[in-house]
Amino acid sequence: STARISWSGKTGYASVSDMERVSAVAKVATIKSATRVYKSASTSSESVQVSAGMQVNVIHVENGWAIVERNGVGGYIAYDQLNMGSSPTTSATVTSSSMKVYASASTSSAKLGTLKKGAQVNVVSVSGSWAYVERNGSYGYCKVSSLKLSQAVPASTPTPTPAPTSAPISVTTMKVTSSSVTIYTKASTSSSKLGTLKKGKLINVISTSGKWAYVEFNGKNGYCKLSSLGKYDPLEGYKKETFTATVVRNGAKIYETASSSASSKALNLGADVAVSAYKDTWAYVQIDGVKGFVQIAQLSRAQFATLSKGSTGSNVSVLEKALLIMGYLDGTPDTTFDSATMAAVQRFQQALSRTASGEADASLQRVLYSGNGPVSSLLSSSYAKGSSGSDVSRIQTRLLSLGYLSKSGSVDGSYGTTTYNAVGMFQAANGLTASGSADSATIKKMYSTAAVALPSGKSPADLNVNIVQPSSGDQVNNSATISSTLASKTTSYSSGMSTAEKLEYVIYSAQCQLGKPYVFGATGTSSYDCSGLTVYSYKQIGVTLPRTAYEQGYSNSYTKISSISELKRGDLVFFDTISDSDLCDHTGIYLGAGWFIQASSGQHKVVVSTLASGYYNRVFSWGRRVL
Repeated sequence: STARISWSGKTGYASVSDMERVSAVAKVATIKSATRVYKSASTSSESVQVSAGMQVNVIHVENGWAIVERNGVGGYIAYDQLNMGSSPTTSATVTSSSMKVYASASTSSAKLGTLKKGAQVNVVSVSGSWAYVERNGSYGYCKVSSLKLSQAVPASTPTPTPAPTSAPISVTTMKVTSSSVTIYTKASTSSSKLGTLKKGKLINVISTSGKWAYVEFNGKNGYCKLSSLGKYDPLEGYKKETFTATVVRNGAKIYETASSSASSKALNLGADVAVSAYKDTWAYVQIDGVKGFVQIAQLSRAQFATLSKGSTGSNVSVLEKALLIMGYLDGTPDTTFDSATMAAVQRFQQALSRTASGEADASLQRVLYSGNGPVSSLLSSSYAKGSSGSDVSRIQTRLLSLGYLSKSGSVDGSYGTTTYNAVGMFQAANGLTASGSADSATIKKMYSTAAVALPSGKSPADLNVNIVQPSSGDQVNNSATISSTLASKTTSYSSGMSTAEKLEYVIYSAQCQLGKPYVFGATGTSSYDCSGLTVYSYKQIGVTLPRTAYEQGYSNSYTKISSISELKRGDLVFFDTISDSDLCDHTGIYLGAGWFIQASSGQHKVVVSTLASGYYNRVFSWGRRVL
């Protein structure tokens, strides 16, 4: 029931019920001699040359002018230049079993009907393989091959190509200036009345002749007194001022007039438009060559200084707070535009499909502060132990800024035990269920200005904390004695031993040092530091390890074991216990069942400790399999 149409250079939609085919209402006429078709009912308007004998559809005749149409192009021609209904025709008979009649000379055009074999038609003209025919007052096109002509028909004169300036009939919008104006069916006050328009109403004027205007209103055509109409200025009452504004609402559009009925272009959130006039509710703008009206509420002209890396001051703090609550800033708002701020601005620009320059200009700030900008998808996501990726790194960075993590090395994109514990600590401090999983409620709280930082007296999840000493059988955490189930029974060494037997002797060598004091740099046998203990123990089976925990942990000579669950008895274990650039600050020897033996600076001696839970579980980096 709806047609897509083109009119006066614009394209839109109209109800089919409001239209009729030209062929259904027009009369066919022939142009008498070479003449011109004009854009309006005036010989001074734009025109195009037409030839004698051309067939045209006459839509309306008034005041010596005829409105004519051919192949979708309309115009005005002097009525006396037409032969109405007198075009020469030749009778023809349909010879095919059935013949389809089309609205134009194309099988893809609308079908007007079908004629059976033997039917009679009048052929008006022939062009190529097509014939323009008439039957019972109706006109259409059919294939010449389906007809038998009573005599030859001259080929129709080709339609001239319009000059570049030719266009459909122009329409001028005018305004009713009298108290009211009556619309008539003809240019006479004695003709039928079509309706009345009050002062201030807009009306489309198709043409004028003398004291009368031929107009269109509410889908109807008629005549009214020209003296009742005045010039329409679409910007009447507008304040003329030129400036740039930014679209700050989704769904904003440019309208042809100051109404919401004729949209010509949708606008993207964050797009800048050039404003030249405005009033209370509408602004007249231009963007990408399109001019029209936009609702004032959908625009912002607020002035903001451009902020970029190195900027300082309260404006930076306001920007960072807005980026934080929208889920783009991972750090803590301050007054310095640093790398973290720049990264947040780039994320917001990408969400707006802008170039990620990292510079916060006035346009970007208008959208950000409007509250209508896109919120980061991070705020609606959920993550748990085992998750990984850039979003996990962002959560870890936010936890680092709030104090729940203390090492840059903890920002590794892997949601492990340390992150799990840090999230749980954040949840407990912020009145949330301490599940350790970062659901959307936790992340939204984390990225709010009300997020509570690590309470005083608490240690970050990746630093040493007071651990409740667990027991496993008769083994006590951080004890200088070893349970009979963990202790090695291999008390002597020989070069012919199996790998498993050699590792048992490594453990035996280490357990014999239990209780001896921790001394930094000591390698035994009266005292040890952490790597001194591992070097000594492995030396007893003829294996020389690098001297430091860092060198042992990063040595690719030994197989790396990433998970605690994959560790085997005798493996070296490494921990990130210092806030620096490396992850191997401490080492020990794994005993199995979640226990390891170490020279502990905290306990000041060689002890057996657990990494199944608690501190060493959180700071565990990886293991190395020496044999």
